[in-house]
Parts: sequence; structure tokens; C-alpha cells
Amino acid sequence: MTTVVIQASMSGGDDSARINAALADPNVTTVVLGAGTFYASASIFVPSGTTLMGQGADGTMIRALPDFVRDAGSFGVVASETGAVGVTVSDLSIDASKLLVDGARLNGCYMDQATGFTISSVNTYNATGYGHFAQGDLNAFVRGDPSPIYASGTYNDCWSFNSNVGFEQMFCDGITLTNVHVRDGDGDINTEYSFHPLSGSKNITYVGATAIGAKGGFGLVTTIAPLENISIIDSRVEVGTSPAITSDGFNPVIGLEITNSSFISASNAGARIGGISGTFRNSYFQGAVIGAEFGYSSDGSICEILIVDTYSTGISKPTSLAAAYGVNVFGDGITWQGGRIEAWGPQGLMYPVSGSPRVDAATQLVANGYYGPPRNAGSWTLADFVLGKDTDDRLTGGAGNDVLVGLAGNDILVGGRGRDVMQGGLGDDRYYVDDPFDVTFEAANEGFDIVYTGTNFALVPGSHIEVLGTVDWRLTDPLQLTGNELNNRLIGNSGANQLYGSAGDDTLMGMDGDDILDGGPGRDLMIGGAGNDSYYVDNPFDVVREAANEGFDTVYTSVNFTLERGSHVEVVGTIDWRLTDPLKLVGNELNNKLIGNSGANQLYGGDGNDSLVGLDGDDLLDGGAGNDIMEGGRGDDSYFVTQGDRIIERAGEGFDSVYAAESFTLGADWSIELLATINPYARDAINLAGNNLNNAIIGNAGNNRIDGGAGSDTLRGLGGADSFVFSTALGPDNIDLLPDFEPGIDKFLLVRSIFSNLAVGALEPGAFVTGAAAMDSNDRIIFDRSTGALFYDADGNGAGAAVQFATLNPGLNLSAADFMII
Repeated sequence: MTTVVIQASMSGGDDSARINAALADPNVTTVVLGAGTFYASASIFVPSGTTLMGQGADGTMIRALPDFVRDAGSFGVVASETGAVGVTVSDLSIDASKLLVDGARLNGCYMDQATGFTISSVNTYNATGYGHFAQGDLNAFVRGDPSPIYASGTYNDCWSFNSNVGFEQMFCDGITLTNVHVRDGDGDINTEYSFHPLSGSKNITYVGATAIGAKGGFGLVTTIAPLENISIIDSRVEVGTSPAITSDGFNPVIGLEITNSSFISASNAGARIGGISGTFRNSYFQGAVIGAEFGYSSDGSICEILIVDTYSTGISKPTSLAAAYGVNVFGDGITWQGGRIEAWGPQGLMYPVSGSPRVDAATQLVANGYYGPPRNAGSWTLADFVLGKDTDDRLTGGAGNDVLVGLAGNDILVGGRGRDVMQGGLGDDRYYVDDPFDVTFEAANEGFDIVYTGTNFALVPGSHIEVLGTVDWRLTDPLQLTGNELNNRLIGNSGANQLYGSAGDDTLMGMDGDDILDGGPGRDLMIGGAGNDSYYVDNPFDVVREAANEGFDTVYTSVNFTLERGSHVEVVGTIDWRLTDPLKLVGNELNNKLIGNSGANQLYGGDGNDSLVGLDGDDLLDGGAGNDIMEGGRGDDSYFVTQGDRIIERAGEGFDSVYAAESFTLGADWSIELLATINPYARDAINLAGNNLNNAIIGNAGNNRIDGGAGSDTLRGLGGADSFVFSTALGPDNIDLLPDFEPGIDKFLLVRSIFSNLAVGALEPGAFVTGAAAMDSNDRIIFDRSTGALFYDADGNGAGAAVQFATLNPGLNLSAADFMII
């Protein structure tokens, strides 16, 4: 027995003949396909006891050619021989190329009456029929043959993409599918089902199966014969328009076991099944209109299902007209133990059309947006239902899970212990809540309604509650209060509360305590009160209000934000300093600290002595009035300053610029590359002074006084009669460049303590010389017109060397009249 290796031809021609020839050789047990794409114009048949394998699902592809010919005995790109035993196909992909052959649908991998087969790591694509198809001898069964052949085998780690059905099991007995997955594709092939046991199949087990797409989850079809012993374990289905699991046919499904699995439909039902017996455990059903519906099969069989620790949810919003039930039931065969039945729509928790479903006391019944009693008679375990009158009622529940309905009037509803559902109806109603799972619901235009809580509490979506407050504002137990998508007012107590407005234009009032206030989307007003409060802002029109002496308060924002005037907030920062979205933060007339993120922020301090911290990014920092401290951090930062401001910039943190509207001096070691005026066209005289580092300093159109300080600086006066001051010790590292000096207009102001051999006042004509060196002992200022170098020589043509202190444009007609000693 031998192994044959076949390499892809790379020509694009038909490879099926040579692959089939190798498979048909009785001495060959394994055919290995090399990496690449193989093309087939006819089915590739795998006989009994033979293995067809590739180099992995991503390494080897078998693709159907447009001239694919349908074989009378099979219709798959890869298929077992009819009735084969022990076939193995592994580690390759199959593309059916979206073909209809002679009007018939083409399958991907087809096991024809095969038993004991193994399909491992095989992905199928573009099958107008079934991606993976296993079929027994159904015709023999229909004819009444006493021993028809059932297909059997295993699937492991297989996918189906863009096929009419992902995995089809027709008349099979004993198939296990582990880690099998279905995804719909381009939309050109209608996906009916992802997993499709039918026609008398039994003992089918799905473990770790997933199906995600527009439609087509599990389809259990019993038209010809019942299904028996179908198990779905650790699986997940998420579809759009169809139910996530459905059954159809004249016969029942006997023994459907669902464990640790979820079934979600975006616009239909999580489950819509009939005539099924079995057990569901620890699973989840969610649908837009119904979480799960249990009905009859066509022969009239009811569902007889024990459901344990399972959730079923109908998710339509309360404002929708959709009949969104948690569970819809026909017949008496449903027993629900534990878990949760939940509905968000207007139709309530459960709609038993006929019969009496049984729901035990361990099951949570949650009606978000409706008071949710059962709509028809049934055998229920549900606590008291209390109905008020059209007057001002006081309705009080007991220790159970009560339902209180106030109708008209200004009602007081007190749920008491238990998980209660309360609906006030018309009038200005008051609710008293003591369980986080209580539900209070008010429809639109039903009055001004208030919830008083002594526990953490969240308003359900669609409930028109105007105020959510605490039972006693003086209490200090910390509470978490959450609004909904409408306009709510949330009022804390004197503890450290957490107030979350959710959507809507909300008002949050923290009262005393160190509170967290988060308005959510919408234009919110947040008032922290006494204590060190934290605000979270996500709308530029949010308002944060703090009075004086009410603690150290901080705003965290993800959007542009401006503090309200008079609001005593100490810090405005970003939600996450690592984010790079540029933000604009604006303080007020008080002393604020503004902290940016890693983006290109704009920080405006306003009045007051502010602290601005840009962090990373190319930031703009403007302290406004007051003695401000500004720190740009890394990035090319721009500062707008007034006298009294202080800047923190370190070496290696980018090219940083300071723009001054009035005279300004850089502090020592401020790593500022550029000091300039805010408006280069302005004519106001401004004094600008650099520091001990290398700075570029630029004036305006006025008569500026510019002092580079130490370091090799670049000094530009721009227009006007500018004065350039040299006030620091001369040396090779202190030579300034003056590219726009104009003789006869601008002046050099030389400080006598540095130029000590010059007399105060105008430079004597004899102390100035044009040339490369001093000509006599009186020469002190030497200008080399050929290079633009300007020197000071303390002893003229004596032994001491001249020291360069500036560089000008070569060729200038410089004279002694351009210098003044001060």
C-alpha cells in the first residue's frame, strides 16, 4: 500500500482525471495533493479505505471549472464512492465556483451513503447546493427496505462559506460535527440553513458549531420521518432575518438536547420550533419579536421540553408596535426552571396562546418597558398582581415579585421586597424602589413622575420618568443611578454616588460626597455639590457647575469642552491621555488646570492663574490673562503668552514656539526654539529676550528691543527701527545671526559690562573699523564686510584676539553710528 503525491499543474487545466486515476489504484491508500490550486471538470471520487489530503485548508484548493460535468452517481466536487467505508478527506479547500450544472445545484464535499468517514480541516466555498453533504440511502427507506444504509462519520474543524446550506445531514445515523462553522458570503447564493439535519436522521451531535450571517441557522426538517437524538452543545448562531433555529415538517423531533448554546436573530425569533421533545440547559435565545416560540408540528405534536437555567429575550423597544414577547407558547408541554424570561416590547413577558406553560419560582421575569403580566391564562408561578383605580392610589407589594399598576391618578407605588414591576399610568406618580431589579415604567405624556430609591437603580429604556432620586439625600450610602435615553434628572445623596445619565439631555446632581457624574450623550447639566467630584463629558454642550469651596473637582472629556463662567472646577483633562484625537479645552476666569492628550490639543486658560499641560502632540497653549504655567510636553508646541507666564519645555521635546503680545523674556533652560510676536504686522514696540539656549527671536513692524541672551541665536527685527541687545559673555557658543539688520535704521545696544573697553554712549567713530582685523590700538568693533562677521576686540591690534559676537549679511554699509553702548 502506497502514498502518491500529486503537484498542482499551474496550467489551469483539468486535474480531476489524474487525481481520480491515483485514487482508483488499488495499491494506493493515500493521495497527497501539493500546495496550490487544482482544477476539476468532473467529480473527484474517494473509494473505501482511502485518504485524500492536502497541505492545509489555506494551502491546497480544488476548484470546479466552468465546464464541470455532472456524474450520474454523484454530484459533488469531491465525493465518496457510493457506499464507501472509511473514507478520509482532510487539509484542503473546495470551491464549487457558484456553478449550476444542467440546472442542478453543485455540492462541495459529498459523502454518498458513506459510513465511518472522516472529514477534517476541509473548507468549502460557493456551493449552490450544500457545502458539506452527507446522505444515506433515503430512497431505500422510502421503498420500505428493512435495512437501508444510513451515512455516518465525523467532521472536525471545517468551514462552509457562501453556500445554500453549510452542513447537510440527510438520512444519517451517528454523525458528530466538532468546531464546524458557517458564514454567508457575497449575497449571490441564498443561504437557507447553516446546519440542516433532515429526513429521518438520528444521533447527530454538533459541538462548537457557529453560524453568522444574514439568514439561515439550524433547520430541523421532519417532512419524511422524525428526527431523533439531535444534540447542540457549546454552539452559537447569529442571523439577521430568519429564526436562529427552526423546525418544519409533519413529524416530531424526538430528543433535541441543547446545552450551553446561544441563538440570536436580529429581526425574527431566536427559536421558532414545534413538535419537539427534549431538554435545553444553560442556553440563550434572543429575537426581535420573540425570544423563543414553542408550537406544534404538522401532525399536531406539541413541544414537551424541560428548560433549565436558560434565558429568552424579546428585544423590540417599548415604542415599537412589534409584538415582542420573551416566550410564545402553544400547548402544555413547556416547563421552565430558572434562568430568565425577558421582554422589551409592549406585549409583555409571555403569550401562551393555548395551554398552560409552567414557570417555576426560580425563573426571573423581567419586563423592560411594560408591566408584563401574562396575557392569557396559564399555570404560572408569579407573585401578586395589584391593580389600582382611576384615583390617587397607594399600591404596596409584599415580599414576592409583585406587579403594581396604578392606572390614572397621582399614585404612590411601593414594591416592597422582591423584584417588582410597577407602572403608574396617568398622573404624577411616585415610586419607591428597594431592589436593583425592580422595574418602573411610564409611557409618554403620563405626568411628572419620580422614582425614590435606596439602592442602585437604572431606568429601563422607554420609561418616561422625569426624576430618579434617593429616598433621603442625607444618607451617605454610595449609590449608582442610571437614566435612560430620555431626559432625566438624577439626584444623589450625601454619599459617593455614581450618576449616569445615558442618552437624553439630563440633569445630574451629586449633592454631598465624592461623586462621579457622567451625562452620556445629550446636552447635560451636571452639578456635583460638595465633595471632590469627577465629571465625564462627551458632548461639547454639556455644562459642569461647581460653587466655591466645594472640593477639588475634575472634568474628564472626550470632546472639545469649555468651562462655564463661575464654575469652580480645578482640573479639566481628557478621558485617556494616550488618545490622539485633537481636543480644544477652555478654562474660565478662575484658576484652572487643563490637561490634554497625545493629540494636537488647543488649551486656553482664560483669566486666572492657570496651569496648562499639553502632553504629547503638537499643542497650542494660551494661558490668557493671569500668571500661567504652561507645559507642552513632546511635540512641536506653540505658546501664547503674557508677562508673568512660565513655560516648561525640556530638550528633545520638539520644535517649540512662543508668541507674545507684549514684552516677554524666556526663562533659563526653557527649551524654546522660537520667540516671536503674535502679530508680525503690529507696530507696538515689544521687548523680547531669549535665554541661555539657542533661540530664534522675531519682532514685529514696530521698534523692537531684542536680546538673544546666551547661545547662538537668530534675531530678526522685521520692520521698524529695532535695537539688538548683547548682554551676555561673548564666546564661540554665543554668536548671533541678524539676517535683517538695516544700517542707519536698526541699532546694536552693547552692554558695557560685556564690552568693557567702550565708553557709555554712542560708539566713537575711531573705535569702528571695516575689515578682517583691527588696524590700530583704538579699534574695538570690527566688521568683516566679506563674511558679515562682527567682532569685539578689547585691545585693538594688541596681542588679544578679536571675539566674534554676531553675523550679518555680507556687504552691509555698517558704521559706528549703528552702535550704542549702554
